[in-house]
Amino acid sequence: QLNESSDGARGDDSVGLKCAVADWLMECTPTPNPTVHKQDKSGQGFYHDVMGRLLCPVDYDWSNPTVRSFIQDYHPDFCVTACSWPSFLYKDGCYDPQNPTKDLFKGELLIKAFKHVFTSPSSTDKERPIDSLCHIPYF
Repeated sequence: QLNESSDGARGDDSVGLKCAVADWLMECTPTPNPTVHKQDKSGQGFYHDVMGRLLCPVDYDWSNPTVRSFIQDYHPDFCVTACSWPSFLYKDGCYDPQNPTKDLFKGELLIKAFKHVFTSPSSTDKERPIDSLCHIPYF
């Protein structure tokens, strides 16, 4: 019975987190276009400019339209795998190839998501909007 309760809690956390992340991204200035929807995943991920920038592996330059297209089209030279470090993991999306662990796991979105799950959803309410996430500098 404890396992059932913990599984249910994890499911609630993931649904709540998905909705919270959509809300946080929609608080950005300017508001992302197209809209980040809580329930509808079509047009999201790498097909959405703000989300694509956050998910783009640090090894690739999302600002380059060719790179963006290759990632979206699953080009074999631009594979995104579980071993790819997305830019949202880094503070301000800045990756230092000379020191890959510098500011790793200090990204605002990651920290906010951690607080949402491990402290409480309300623990993120008073934090400032995550505008810097919507404007991660291009490398």
